[in-house]
Amino acid sequence: MKNWELARRDLLKSLGVGAACLPLLRSSKAWAANSVNFFIIHSTAGYWMPLWKPQAGPLAGQTLPSGSSSLEPHKADLAFVLDQTNPNYPVGANWGHECYGTIYWGGPQKSPSGSKYQEPMGKTLDQMVAAGLQPGKRTLNFQAQVDRPPSSGTTGSSRCFWSGGGQPINPELNPAKTYGALFASIAQPTKPGGAPDPAVKKLLGTRKSILDYVGSSLEKFKVKVGRDERAMIEGHLSSIRSLENEIAGIGTGPTGPVNVTNPGMYEDAMILGDPGLFPKIMDAYMDMMIAAASSGISHVSTLQLSNSSGNPMNFGLYVEGIPPRGTGYKSPYYNWHDAGHNPIVGGKNLKTIIDKWMMDKFAGFLGKLKAIQEPGGSMLSNSLVLWGNHMESGDNHHSQKIPWVLAGQAGGKITTGLNVDTGGKSINATMADICKAMGVPAHPHWTGTMGIAKG
Repeated sequence: MKNWELARRDLLKSLGVGAACLPLLRSSKAWAANSVNFFIIHSTAGYWMPLWKPQAGPLAGQTLPSGSSSLEPHKADLAFVLDQTNPNYPVGANWGHECYGTIYWGGPQKSPSGSKYQEPMGKTLDQMVAAGLQPGKRTLNFQAQVDRPPSSGTTGSSRCFWSGGGQPINPELNPAKTYGALFASIAQPTKPGGAPDPAVKKLLGTRKSILDYVGSSLEKFKVKVGRDERAMIEGHLSSIRSLENEIAGIGTGPTGPVNVTNPGMYEDAMILGDPGLFPKIMDAYMDMMIAAASSGISHVSTLQLSNSSGNPMNFGLYVEGIPPRGTGYKSPYYNWHDAGHNPIVGGKNLKTIIDKWMMDKFAGFLGKLKAIQEPGGSMLSNSLVLWGNHMESGDNHHSQKIPWVLAGQAGGKITTGLNVDTGGKSINATMADICKAMGVPAHPHWTGTMGIAKG
């Protein structure tokens, strides 16, 4: 088939489904022109560095410490960029919580009403990349219970992505609702004369996958394209099915399991009210980032995993080895903040257990990207993932030793397989390199280089 995208648009229009139900299909020659993806996943509370930080230099000749050992299979695709300074942050070196809102800005900052929580005066990194990489398309911004109480302070304590000064981006929090908007936007077919088709209405009223509704048409579409494209379609549909299963497992609404054709059945208040849902929400949104990029809905997306403090967490509900009760620091439960200040409890380093659990999730995300084959490589090699943080460690709150991990080569434009010797360079130099690799303009204050961007 010569014109894949025309056929794709016609099929989706006839089915009345969201464009995310089919991946973009492009020839090898055209792929590089519009295939790079940028993902930011933002964490908090830093890491227990003695058991997480790799040795400086190439990663191939070393074994990663226990806290980051989950990333061992992906060492060739990683660039650890640690000990970065944050030169325009005015509050202080040990006030890492309060630099949360400006961590992807790095320029002149303001503090509303005297608050120590700083806010940017322009677009953050995600918005700058999106403006150059996908003009006219919005970024997708998600959260995993960031708005769960207690809050830490003003807006800069819970929003780290901004479309401009005073314009925080409010991330979506309900995966079922997000799924409905991106994937399951079905325009119900009608009978002759315009009356709703009762059979279709009955189908949509049941708890069935959107793929059960469109599956036969998509199967027919697969046979019209080449073998490589067919594999991409199969992989994409498999990821959507996995995503639906994750959403259905998030919990139950008033009348039973979540109905993906009626996402309102699982309301926002319930999402925020159950701390045990955190890993399921995180998994669902990470899969949604992949599916949305694969289908061309958005090549830039972000996921916030915590507010600036991490106080609302309860790791004892889902992380093996974490006790059901914390030390009493800030909350009754063992949260990110408690782990930072009280890492060792009962002779065990609980902070490292949490660090490794988070790296397990990161490794799983990278594995899914790597499994999707595209012209010229994998989806991982055609993407850049930034796993961010806004302090070195939860005990020192260090705002001038910022630890980031990059993954993927952005289509061959990023050097990986090393722990970069940052030499006191700043987050601004890293963001300048990211913009260079993405081929997009950078803010004037993003200067210097970490030496990881090619070309």
